[in-house]
Amino acid sequence: RWYRYHQLFADLLRARLLDEDEATGLHQRAARWLAAEGRTAEAINHWLAAEDFAAAAALIEEAGFAALYQGELGQLAGWLAALPPVWAAERPWLGILAGWTALLTGRFPAVAAAVGAAQSRLAAAGNRQGEAAGHLAAIQAYLALMTGDVAAALQNARAALAQLPAGAAATRSVVTFTLAGAALFADEVGAAQVAFAEAAQAATAAGNIHLAVPALCALGTLQQQNGQMTLAETSFRAALRLATGPAESLLPLAAGALNGLGQLAYERDELDEAENHLQTARTLAAQWGNVESLVSSLVHLAQLALARGAGDLALTHLDAAATAERDGQLAPSSTAWLTAAQIRVRLALGQPAAAREMATARGLTADLPPSYMREVELLALARLMVAEEDWGGAAALLNRLLAAAEGRGQRGRASELLAWLAVCHEAQGETELGRIELDQALALGAVAGLRRTFLDVGPRLRPLLARAAARGCQPDYVAALLAENRPVATPSLQPPTAPLNETEKELLRLIAAGLSNGAAAAELFLSVNTVKWHLKNIYAKLGVHSRVEAVLRARELANL
Repeated sequence: RWYRYHQLFADLLRARLLDEDEATGLHQRAARWLAAEGRTAEAINHWLAAEDFAAAAALIEEAGFAALYQGELGQLAGWLAALPPVWAAERPWLGILAGWTALLTGRFPAVAAAVGAAQSRLAAAGNRQGEAAGHLAAIQAYLALMTGDVAAALQNARAALAQLPAGAAATRSVVTFTLAGAALFADEVGAAQVAFAEAAQAATAAGNIHLAVPALCALGTLQQQNGQMTLAETSFRAALRLATGPAESLLPLAAGALNGLGQLAYERDELDEAENHLQTARTLAAQWGNVESLVSSLVHLAQLALARGAGDLALTHLDAAATAERDGQLAPSSTAWLTAAQIRVRLALGQPAAAREMATARGLTADLPPSYMREVELLALARLMVAEEDWGGAAALLNRLLAAAEGRGQRGRASELLAWLAVCHEAQGETELGRIELDQALALGAVAGLRRTFLDVGPRLRPLLARAAARGCQPDYVAALLAENRPVATPSLQPPTAPLNETEKELLRLIAAGLSNGAAAAELFLSVNTVKWHLKNIYAKLGVHSRVEAVLRARELANL
């Protein structure tokens, strides 16, 4: 039976156990008892506290994959970091766990070191084949995919499948996920969608939620691009359920699912719901240490800020995303999304020259192949060409992108491309062609329930929509689009409606340092309710809606 003690009594008990040898013995006794009770994580912590690294390493090897598959990456990384490096070098399975942990948190340089150490140890033991070697090949396949080396990804994936036993379903599902990603690089979107679904199903059955969740998120993204919004929401919500722990607490890996749900809410023009999802995703991604998810949330928060007319906040989000990119390493598709967002925001702020510089630095030209991995960047380039009034060049690029999207079955993307083509042809005096294209775009958009796809085209589309309404094209749908009246983004920074007082500034500094409301209240000797009251005042003064936005806004205004 467990008893609750006052914190001061706990401190007293600890003070009486300051003898190092006695404390070590107590940690070892606690570790043995906890391990026997099945409380493995606590047992490992006590072995580490006792500096009994042999016992800790053995238990980490035994429990590490369960932690990995359940998304407890922070805990696993902490255990591995607490071991002296020699233990990982001597025990290949620890190196394999370190490789998976580094890979799934986006620390790609650390992956190679962990894999190399494990391979050396296996080679020294004369064990180049078998399950351990299969794990290393699976890690290398995933890493190659994330860095855009498709040939190496396929080679290592085949090697992994050859060496992993049939019963290693959790790891084999990772290889299936890798093959799905390779299919995307080959523009085989249909095959990728099938493979992601298979990977999600296999990983879920094997209890590998750390693979099931991203597989479901990848599937949801493809479904959204195909205009299958209901199916996409089903996939994202299935991922969110898997990433929800005890007492409805969200695991950090829920960030991907929340990013997906945020994008769907944004497309429906439900901006408050989108912000809630994306801000939570951002917080979880930062806890997770996953650069991909963090950049995704920041890119879509920038898009959201732009839709609300907060151009300065959009730039701040993109600056944070660029910093995260420099600190980590992004997959090619994520880099493309970031570049596209940077170009779009600069265009919305009336800075086409800056947008052109970004496109040039990225090597974007209208004659690049319209591959799946670069389509979002090339669409941003087409928008830039529209801003430069290069109507013919923009239309030619958009037509190539449209043919590729239709070939891949991307009805959602096709709707957006057709809307931009209608704008280009209207500007060139080809009114009838523009009418046909807009009617096609609206037919696709009405079925899928797309809203921001059309609203984000901007004021050039409005007269075309008005004419569509007049001729009775999708009347209810077009009327709803015309009823929207969103502000245009502005780059100007507005000062607070009133200056922050010293308590509010100190509270912001604590929030920026990562403290919760409760921890900040303790630091300031205030109640939690008083802290919440101060936060509401801060939000009102800064014109923001969340803790993250408050910190960003305060930094912009030199209040932090």
